[in-house]
Amino acid sequence: MLVVLDAFTDGHSILRTHSRTLLAAHEHFDIIAMCEAARIGNAGREVFSGIIERPADLPEQHWLEAIREFAQTEWPDVLYMPSVGLSLSHHRMFQ
Repeated sequence: MLVVLDAFTDGHSILRTHSRTLLAAHEHFDIIAMCEAARIGNAGREVFSGIIERPADLPEQHWLEAIREFAQTEWPDVLYMPSVGLSLSHHRMFQ
């Protein structure tokens, strides 16, 4: 399962509301997160099998390409984006 995150920091509502279901998903999937290092806290890091960190200065277009390349290479069974759109960075991308 590939989980693309925009916000999963300690204390964030997405962490509180989604971490339990993601932990339960470990029964069926390896769960890989893709996000900026600053957008995931220590508690969030414990939820995932692995984390692919995006450099903060990477242009959005290159980040989208990295997500696509991972998906085309690894063929995850599920693509989950529970917090995309909760940051102003994504609003700039679509302007």
